[in-house]
Amino acid sequence: MRESIFEETAKGKVSRHVLLTILLALILLFTADFLTYIIIELIISLDFWKLEWDSDIVQLIILLATSISTVMLFMWVKFKEKRPISSLGLFKEGALTELSRGWLVGSVLFGACLILTIISGSGVIETVRFTADKLIWFLIFAVGWQVQSASVEILCRGWLLPVSATKYSKIVSVSISSIFFGLLHSANNHVSLISIFNLCLFGLFLSLYVILKGNIWGACGIHGAWNCVQGSVFGIEVSGEPMLSNSLVHVKTYGADWISGGKFGVEGSMITSIVLIVACYWLYQKSNFPYD
Repeated sequence: MRESIFEETAKGKVSRHVLLTILLALILLFTADFLTYIIIELIISLDFWKLEWDSDIVQLIILLATSISTVMLFMWVKFKEKRPISSLGLFKEGALTELSRGWLVGSVLFGACLILTIISGSGVIETVRFTADKLIWFLIFAVGWQVQSASVEILCRGWLLPVSATKYSKIVSVSISSIFFGLLHSANNHVSLISIFNLCLFGLFLSLYVILKGNIWGACGIHGAWNCVQGSVFGIEVSGEPMLSNSLVHVKTYGADWISGGKFGVEGSMITSIVLIVACYWLYQKSNFPYD
C-alpha cells in the first residue's frame, strides 16, 4: 500500500497545539533568515567579489540558505517527534516522477498566468537571450529555486499541514497551512492584499495537490517551477524580490497594478487570482477526497 503523509505523521509524537506548531515554524524561519543575513554580510564585507545585496549571486545564496530551516526541521522531526524524515512526505517511491510532473504542472500554471497577462495588454516580451552563459545561469538558479521551494514546502505542506491534521479536519489544516504560507510574504517588498490573497490560493492549490498525491514531491516541483519560470525564465519579480539580470527572457509588465501585478510581480495580479481559483476548483473536484 502506498504511504501517505497524513498516516505517517500521525504515528509520531507530534504537538497537537496548533499555536505552538506555528510558533516553532516561525522560529525555524527567522533563525534561518538571521543566519543567512550574517553569512551574506560576511561575504559582502570581504569585498572579494564586489557583491551587492541585489546581485544575482547574493540572491542565489539566499535561495540555497533556506535549507538551513530544513535541516533544523529534520532534527526536530527525528529527535523530538520520534519519526522518520520520510514521514514529511519524502517517500522514495516515485519521487523523481512526482517531482518532474510537478515541474510540468508549475510551468503550465504560471505560463497560463503570464499568457493571459500579455493578452490583456499588461505585459510584453522585450528581449530573448538564449546564450550559453544565460543557460548556465538558468541551470544554476533552477537548483537554487528548487532548494528554496522545497524548504518552504517541507515546512508548510510536509510538516505544518499533516501535523495540524492530527487534531483538526483537513479543511481546517489546509486553511492553516495556506494562510500561514500567504502571510509569510506579508513583509515582502511591494506587497498588496491581492498578492497575499493569491499566495494563500497558491498555498491552497499545493495543499490540495499534497492531499491528492499523499507526498510532497509534486508540490516541491510545482513551487520550484512556479518561481523558476518567473525569475529565471521570464525575468519577472518573484514575490516582490528583485529581478534577476541573467534570465533567459525579459518580460516587462505595465499598467494598473491590480491587472499586471506591479512591482510585486505577476503573482500580485487579479489574472493570477482567476487562474489559481480555477486550478484549485479543478484539483478539488479531481481529488474526490473526504475533507473531514
